[in-house]
Amino acid sequence: MASTPFEEAGSVAVSGHSEKQADRIGPYLDGAAAMDGSLITLTLAAVAAYFVVLRPLFTYLSNRMLVAGVAAELKAQCGDQDLVREVCFSDFGMSFILSLKNRFPKNRMRFPMITSFLLAEVVIREDFGREIRASCVGLLKDRLMHFYSEPLGWVGTPNVSTADVLELKDRAVLGTKCFMTSFGG
Repeated sequence: MASTPFEEAGSVAVSGHSEKQADRIGPYLDGAAAMDGSLITLTLAAVAAYFVVLRPLFTYLSNRMLVAGVAAELKAQCGDQDLVREVCFSDFGMSFILSLKNRFPKNRMRFPMITSFLLAEVVIREDFGREIRASCVGLLKDRLMHFYSEPLGWVGTPNVSTADVLELKDRAVLGTKCFMTSFGG
C-alpha cells in the first residue's frame, strides 16, 4: 500500500524536530494530552465551586452589606441601637430591605431611600410596638423634610425617580394615618 507524503515524513518532519528529539519529546506529549484532560477537569471543578460555594457566599456578603448600610443610615439619624436592631435586623426588616435591593441602584441615594421605605413600612405594620412605630413616624417625617429641602434637588434625577418619591410620600401618609388610627395620637 502506498503511503502519503505526510505519512512518510511522519510527525517528526511536520513538527520540525529530528528523530532523536522526537524520541525524547514523545513521552511528554502523552503527558500533555493527559494534562489537557486534567486542566478541563480542574476548570469544571472551579466553575462548580463558584456556583456552589462562592456565588452564594458573595450574595450573602452583599446582602449583609446592604442591611448593614441601611442600619448605619438609620443609626446615624437616630442614634438608638435598640431601635436599629428591632427595625433593620428583624426578620421583616431584613427581608424588606433585600426586597428593595434591585429597585434602587448603587448610588448615593440607595441607603437613604431604602431606609425611608423601611421606616414607612414599619409605621404601617401593626406587628411592631407602639414605641417603635412612634419613633419611626418621627424619623420618617424628619427624613422627608430633609429630602424635600435638599438644595441639590435629588427628586426626579437618575438617582431617584419621581415615581419612587411619590410612592414614598403615599406610604408615609398611609403609615401616619394607620399609626394615628391605631394609637390615636
